[in-house]
Amino acid sequence: MPRIRSGVIAVLDIGSSKICCFIAQVTADNSLRVIGIGHQLSQGIRAGSIADIKQAEHSIIAAVSAAEKMADETIDKVVLCTSGGGPSSTKITAEVEIHNPQVSPRDIKRAIIQAKEAFADENRRIIHAVPVSFAVDDIRGVDDPVGMAGKKLTAEIHLITVSESAIRNIANCVTNCELEIQDYVVSSHAAGLTCLTEDERELGVTLIEMGGGTTGISVFMHGKNILTDSIPYGGINVTSDIARGFATTKEYSERIKNLYGGAISSGTDGDTLIDIQQLSEETGDYTEEVAVPKSDLVNIIQPRMEEIFEMIKKKLANTGTTQIAGQHYVLSGGASQLVGVRELASKTLGGHVRLGRPDLIEGMADSTANPAFSACAGLINYISMNYHVYDKVVPVDRYIQNTRFVGGGSLVDNVVGWIKKNF
Repeated sequence: MPRIRSGVIAVLDIGSSKICCFIAQVTADNSLRVIGIGHQLSQGIRAGSIADIKQAEHSIIAAVSAAEKMADETIDKVVLCTSGGGPSSTKITAEVEIHNPQVSPRDIKRAIIQAKEAFADENRRIIHAVPVSFAVDDIRGVDDPVGMAGKKLTAEIHLITVSESAIRNIANCVTNCELEIQDYVVSSHAAGLTCLTEDERELGVTLIEMGGGTTGISVFMHGKNILTDSIPYGGINVTSDIARGFATTKEYSERIKNLYGGAISSGTDGDTLIDIQQLSEETGDYTEEVAVPKSDLVNIIQPRMEEIFEMIKKKLANTGTTQIAGQHYVLSGGASQLVGVRELASKTLGGHVRLGRPDLIEGMADSTANPAFSACAGLINYISMNYHVYDKVVPVDRYIQNTRFVGGGSLVDNVVGWIKKNF
């Protein structure tokens, strides 16, 4: 990793169920140490996209302010993680002439630029451009062509794109909070950089990021992301199913899902009773308590989770990546923590499944070292481990920002600026 100047880096993960902000400081040995963490329940976000911009702004400001207070720093720039906008993949082959005796990083950058220019869908925005394979003249299957002699470089570029309107609305929301977006990263790609081992990324693995409103998919092979996709269902849909099935509130449904929920039934579920607050037909309030067997709860959760994994299985089968990357899966995201999800995924997908946890970065609290914070931790890895050298074609120190102490009043200035804009 090249030397980067001192300062702090801020990352922001905007999800359907929570918004999370990490602030990290560059240490003397050029690594990153988390010094501030803030997270807030999402409001105004649906399926990873903006549904109510004012509510979303309040949630973003609350999460960022909590991280700033913990770090005793104020930020004005963030690297943004997004699960919305329907991330999808496009493969483009680019060919460039090699002007020097050997292939240089500049030649690879030229191939990436050519691939981006060839992408013609104005309704989609390119978030990542990942070179997945190269050929130098008639030598194919080259992993890293730098230093090889030849006249023509051919590169297969994996473009990960999202909806232009969806990402623009997210950008407007963040900038309204007095924050400049330095970069965008797709959540399943970010999670793969912290939950997967190097061997897994090299030999072939599918990362399934199970969020609140979406489930993201990223397939890694030979150390690179070769496919990204998503489906518009997640943990919130399970919560809504419970609320409808038991005629109770979403808040109460989320609580009983986390306390008693499971994705696979057990022999004792029928004997375990759960108290449910249901809608009273007489008063119209959620005051009537009814005892139901746990098996009724599992019977609501399991079909939805099976549906999600069946949709993932179908998407992978349609692209042929199962044959390429094998049947090894890693689950991350908050919805993956539900009891029995790993077993159900293994049964439905027909392969080896494990629950992924983010690398414990220095300064991270133990409470955030769980799958729900994979994307945010992955953003730190994305920056510190230099994964984006060709992905974004920018120097690492682009992400470092000058910071000021909160005690100097800059946080107040930011909040006042936001209030003036919106009220």
